[in-house]
Formats: sequence, structure tokens, C-alpha cells
Amino acid sequence: MWTSLLVLVLAAAPDAATVSAFPEIRAQVQTGTLLFSQGDCLAVKVFTASSFTHVGMVVVEDGYPVVYDAMNGYGVRKSHLHDYLTFLVPSTVQVLQPVREFPEAERAAMVQHLDSQLGRPYRIHHHATGNRCDGVHCAEYITDALMAAHLLNAKEPSRVSPGSLHTGVIDGNLYRLSAEHDFREAKPPVPTEETRCQRYWRQTGQCYSGCCRQLSRWFLCCDCGK
Repeated sequence: MWTSLLVLVLAAAPDAATVSAFPEIRAQVQTGTLLFSQGDCLAVKVFTASSFTHVGMVVVEDGYPVVYDAMNGYGVRKSHLHDYLTFLVPSTVQVLQPVREFPEAERAAMVQHLDSQLGRPYRIHHHATGNRCDGVHCAEYITDALMAAHLLNAKEPSRVSPGSLHTGVIDGNLYRLSAEHDFREAKPPVPTEETRCQRYWRQTGQCYSGCCRQLSRWFLCCDCGK
């Protein structure tokens, strides 16, 4: 039930300025590019003491970029870049590029790990204990991929958060910030002709829908009980 509600309530159409940034991002990404997002999820922000709420990794397949991530309601998945960026609306997205081009052996090991985990369930509660479990969260998943390529080391990957991973790869001179984009929702169109009563109903509906979406982004974004 919660997954269905989450998908329905969180669905958001990006505005024109957001969509116009997608080709620019596509032109920049390479295999190993990290996409960190600062969304509204209060559970992750409070639990990790960071504004970063999610991270995914780009892999270029036959010239087309896809993004690997682990997400509540989906588990470990692979998405087309455009679909993934649309999914992040609304949020602030940082594009982090590798400081150096990864050798083929490192890229292959990284991609092999990413592929091997597809379909694995999403879990977050073990972040507190440090113990591994049947599921995985986004920062743990990406940390494991980087470790598989011997690009970094973490004693307890399950305790790595999006924020701590962001700090670690930059401070370790493994990645650099390439760009930052503010993804916004498209505003509902205003009818050219409507009665006062119709306007009140429309505004009330928009207010109610907006409140429901915002509350779900704050509290239903993280299935911490599993």
C-alpha cells in the first residue's frame, strides 16, 4: 500500500527549465559519474545529519547513459538517465565527475557489481547497526561498487550515507563537483476562463494535492521499519 501511495503522490512533472537541463547533463556524464540529490526526505536528513538524500551512478551503455540506484519501493534498479532525472523532481542535483578517467578494469569491476545487485530489495534500518542484511540502501550500493573497483575503502559500507559518501569522494580527491541543478515542478496551468466557484475549487484541489505530496516527501520516502 505504501509503495503505491508513494508512487502516486510523489509523481511530479518537471518544468521547462528543468527539462532543458537534461541534455546538458547527458552531454557531461560518463561511466562512474555520481548524481547526488538533495530532496525533501526528512527521515534521511535527520538520520544522516546531511542535506543529501540520495545518490545514483551513471553507466554509459552503447552511447546511452543509464543510472543505477537503490530506492524505496523499487529496490536496486537501472533507469534511463532522462527517466531518472525526472524521478528526482523536485530536488537539487549535483553532478560529480571522476577526477581521472577510470581504467577499463576498474570500470568493468564497478559495472559488474552494479549489475549483480539488480532486483535486490531496499533496506535502511541496518544503517544504524552496521550489519549487512538482505537489502541495501543507495549509498551502501554505490560504495560497494566503488570498493569492487578498488577505488575506495569503507569499514562499514552499510553506515555510509549519501552525505558521507559525497564528502568522502571529494575529500579523497576521487571526484569533483561538475555542476549543480535545481529541479522544479511544473506549475499547473491556469484556465483562461473560470467562474469564482471554479477558481476556488481549483485552488483548493491544488493546495490539498500539494500538501499531500509535500507530506509524503517528508515522511514516506524512507521505509525505515524494514
